[in-house]
Amino acid sequence: MSIQKPKNRNGYKVRFYLNKKQLSVYLPSVTKRQAEDFERFLKQLVAAKETGGIIDSRISQWLSTLPEKTYEKLASKGLAPERAVAVTRMTWADIQRAFNDQFFGKPSTMAQHHQAQRDFTDFVSLNKKDKMSITEFNEGDAKAFASFLNKRSESQRGKPMAVATVRKRCSRVKQVFKWAIENGMLERNPFDAVATASIPNKANDLEVPASLVNDVIAAIDCPDAKMLLALCRFGGFRYNETCINTWEDCIDLESGWMRIRSNKTPPVRDCPIFADLRPHLEAVPESERTGLLQKRWSVESNQRTQLAKMIKRAGFEPWPKLIQNLRANRATDLVGPNAFPPQDVAQWLGHDIKVLYQHYAMSLSRNATAAMNFSAT
Repeated sequence: MSIQKPKNRNGYKVRFYLNKKQLSVYLPSVTKRQAEDFERFLKQLVAAKETGGIIDSRISQWLSTLPEKTYEKLASKGLAPERAVAVTRMTWADIQRAFNDQFFGKPSTMAQHHQAQRDFTDFVSLNKKDKMSITEFNEGDAKAFASFLNKRSESQRGKPMAVATVRKRCSRVKQVFKWAIENGMLERNPFDAVATASIPNKANDLEVPASLVNDVIAAIDCPDAKMLLALCRFGGFRYNETCINTWEDCIDLESGWMRIRSNKTPPVRDCPIFADLRPHLEAVPESERTGLLQKRWSVESNQRTQLAKMIKRAGFEPWPKLIQNLRANRATDLVGPNAFPPQDVAQWLGHDIKVLYQHYAMSLSRNATAAMNFSAT
């Protein structure tokens, strides 16, 4: 028995002898390790067939997990009984539809799922796997999809897709396959072979000085835009938190504290009113300190486009990651030299210390300048 790599074809060919006759099984889109595992089980299966021995439970389990086409190849050679015809052959389109019927999440989460599913549908269609049963998708297909995303450009920006984005989209597709396993439609998840853990995307991290944001706030006319910028840059708010918190429940200027509700964990946190945020809150007339902190944009609305236009009209250039970079700069201010312990900052901003350093705190150019004058002697 041997494994060979066919010329100009993906996968491997496993050659073996059965009743002194040389046979082979071609395994498309598998890794060498998968081919070696197949060969190991096949040896036991052939031995049992030639000696009339009983196929043990491990071999039976292995046979049950084989893709339909591979199983049929073994069955045609007399190594496995014919499978009963399935009542239905679930395709990617089938499990995608069923998953979306049962899965519910925030609009932003659903939008991410739908984008990832569209990408995988494009990949499936491009590779003519539309009619393929989900049981036939393997680790090679999952890795090929990740490669497909890596080479694909964002449709509007024309830039390579960020590694963090590729991982997130693979993670969303992996979730659909996981759902199929939980519902008895599938034995294994092909996306277990693909890196899907979240990683920070630092490509567009940018210092947004407090002085710049103060200048922008002074130059624009919209009170809600002023408040949005101030809360995010000087209060460390997430965008959605500016939409759901009210003056009455959140801001206590007398005590110097804010109680911030969030759709993240924790759902409620206490945060000091920092000295550079207070003037922006006090600038709002007392008679207007009622209702939502900013009323122009809702959680679902696209505030970035309108906000960027306001900043441009005021004579400034909008920075990348318009809102997230404001929150990241607040976090960086607070954990900087002679500032506050990271556990306090993480609690005030509503995340753990690992997330604080991985996704928010950034390197500052002034630190590099100071380091040039550093000496341990």
